[in-house]
Amino acid sequence: MKRYCLLLCLLLMVTLSHAQALTRPDSDTIKGWGQADYILLGEVHDNAKGHALRLEWIKELIKEKKFALALEQLNANNQSTLDGQEKRLFSEHSPYSDKQLRALAVAGGFTFKGWHWPFYAPLFNLALTQQLPLIATNLDEHQMMRIMMGQEGLIGLPPNWTENMTQDMQNRVEKGHCNMLPQEMLSPMAEAQISRDQAVAKALVEARHTTHLPVILLAGNGHLRNDLAVPFWLREFDPQAKVLTIAVMEAGNEDNEPAQDFNGVYFVDAQDRKDPCEELKQHRFTMPHQKQ
Repeated sequence: MKRYCLLLCLLLMVTLSHAQALTRPDSDTIKGWGQADYILLGEVHDNAKGHALRLEWIKELIKEKKFALALEQLNANNQSTLDGQEKRLFSEHSPYSDKQLRALAVAGGFTFKGWHWPFYAPLFNLALTQQLPLIATNLDEHQMMRIMMGQEGLIGLPPNWTENMTQDMQNRVEKGHCNMLPQEMLSPMAEAQISRDQAVAKALVEARHTTHLPVILLAGNGHLRNDLAVPFWLREFDPQAKVLTIAVMEAGNEDNEPAQDFNGVYFVDAQDRKDPCEELKQHRFTMPHQKQ
């Protein structure tokens, strides 16, 4: 028993030491990230420490060069409106007020009910004060509904996209909804997720070619997976580019994304929150055409 306890303690010490080593990259590591054409920085959407850590990284990166800053929280259809609003605000002087920052977010289609504004306001402020082009990447809700109903899509799947990858996406959708989705919704929702990753990658490539700048994407960790998310489509659309994916996960990997599917993973303490599965029990899942 004593030997068992000793081995367990040693294993725990090694695990904790490894986790601590992966909480902060040094400045040379971050500087090395800047050599990529696309730097994808992940998030657990409601984790305050993760957002703060990632903001530190971006500030470090832009000391070396200028980047375009792309956000999952902005809709690609709003890009021209976003460009116009950002250009107008560039001509005004900082410090920028919360009202000005919110106006910029609205121009990009930011949904204040869906996203916690205090986590993202510093990014809009940074983009304005450092004159970083903001890039809108996502599909809007109307597009997502049309895709789920089979009325709209982006591009077909290439030969190197396998049935197993589609099944993996369906499994992620099912697990992400606490295994509560009706079976008939899994395939449409997986299709929408694949189309969303396509759209994000397409927006990033267009931004790189338009701005002639490397691009930083800020998105949920699931969109960063090298095996079947945005990086897959970046390799299809811009095969010569260097893509780097850095996930920010909670200790224990509660968001269930496998660490090996990223170029790097850094950990923060888990956010104190209610059980999301308990909240989902109150939700009635229906296809868009079934909504009353």
